[in-house]
Amino acid sequence: MSNWLQEFHKVYPEAIERHTGIPQDLRAVEHALDGERAAGLITPQILRIIEECPAWTYPWWWPRMSLVFQGAVCIPANLTLEGSRHKLIEEMWEHLHHVEVVSVILRFMCPEEFGIMSPPVVSFLHLTPQDNSVTDYERYLKVLGIMRDHYGLLRIADTDMAIWSTAQLYVDRDFSAITEEMRRDEYFQGILLANIVQGWSGLTWKSGRRNLTLARVFLDQDYLLAALIVGRVYEELIQELASRWNVRTNPLTPRQSMTGALARRLGRHADLQQFGITGDHLEKWWIWRRKAIHQDPPISKADAGHFLMDIEGFFKRVMDQA
Repeated sequence: MSNWLQEFHKVYPEAIERHTGIPQDLRAVEHALDGERAAGLITPQILRIIEECPAWTYPWWWPRMSLVFQGAVCIPANLTLEGSRHKLIEEMWEHLHHVEVVSVILRFMCPEEFGIMSPPVVSFLHLTPQDNSVTDYERYLKVLGIMRDHYGLLRIADTDMAIWSTAQLYVDRDFSAITEEMRRDEYFQGILLANIVQGWSGLTWKSGRRNLTLARVFLDQDYLLAALIVGRVYEELIQELASRWNVRTNPLTPRQSMTGALARRLGRHADLQQFGITGDHLEKWWIWRRKAIHQDPPISKADAGHFLMDIEGFFKRVMDQA
């Protein structure tokens, strides 16, 4: 039985014709390169074939790199190896400095292991570009590889085409049944969430601030999860101050954690007042942290909000003096 991604792959010809206004045959572009592929080299001639092949429409916004590409790039023998793929991508990037065109060339020359890195697919997968185009493309290919294996597609290029088709057609009522299957697919939703979190994490500069922002996002949707995240930041602040002030201690009771013992001792530290808080604050926050973790009883939504607000202020004061 086929799945939603396989079904969207089947209708790729319809999706691409709707988008461009004329039929497209990407397999014909691949076949036009059969003789060149056998040589194992990427040359200016290959770029010209891709740019000029009548079987598809080379997008006008991609530069004609055949006019500037010089020399030849050797295709490694075993592209199933991550190191071989990295070497090829990096060498092509050094020649062209345009990751989308690099992805186009590699997709048609080696469709088993490469796909086109296009904005519709990148956006649909919630992938956030960082500051390294080679790394971005490798991360993109990794996600396509995971989906290829899970959904039973043959090649990375096929997976790229299937997701591109999905991005174009999922809002169309004619494909509502396939789209509904996609929306119910927890595995795919997990991929999207992982991409969001990974991309967002790469754009932030401090884990504590990042986690507090995440807690604020979750507060209205799942305040218990938000409180758990705040509790983690609070523990990190306790560890930070203990290290800064060279405070050491052992658990005072059999069930007390090391961090809990540190919070109790820091509450009596003379330097704590510089942050405008007292040991009572640390104790109250520790109680909220315990309720968030053990839920016996669970923290209330109101206290979760107060917990977040208090720790945001505490975090700022502590880190401003770092």
